[in-house]
Amino acid sequence: MTHIKPPLRPTPRGPALGRTALLAVALVGLFGAPAVAQDAGAPCPYEDCALRIEPTALGVRVVRGSEGVAVGRLVPFREDLSALTASSATALPYARAAERASSRSVLAAVAAGLLLWAAADEDGPLGGGDGLRVGAALGGATAGFYGVVLGLRAEQASARAVWEYNRGLDR
Repeated sequence: MTHIKPPLRPTPRGPALGRTALLAVALVGLFGAPAVAQDAGAPCPYEDCALRIEPTALGVRVVRGSEGVAVGRLVPFREDLSALTASSATALPYARAAERASSRSVLAAVAAGLLLWAAADEDGPLGGGDGLRVGAALGGATAGFYGVVLGLRAEQASARAVWEYNRGLDR
């Protein structure tokens, strides 16, 4: 007599499958698909291949051509802009600088938040030491300011990368 073992976990159906699918769609929407680089072999006309940056509710996306096809996102810790501008030797350094500044601005914002939280919490990790709390508050404010400066640098460098890339396209 042959015995067939049941599966270890039941296959998701109904609400469980819906939640899984919704989570997958949300993650893809949040982080986007990886950047798609343009084929470097064939010349591409400006109308079809020019890049531009558009703000969205969850950050910034990079679109291509007059149709506005989304080809990447400017998200910290991802290299979409470098992949999109890799064919332009003048745009690539600006794209890399934008990605570095964007990632560092997020780290500075996290550091600022942690320092300001520690300074505000009387029963927190700094205890009742007023000097430590003042130092943490000043450090948090400084880190926050530095994060804003890095964010502005990222915007400036990404705009310059797109401009340099577009400058090299056939008109």
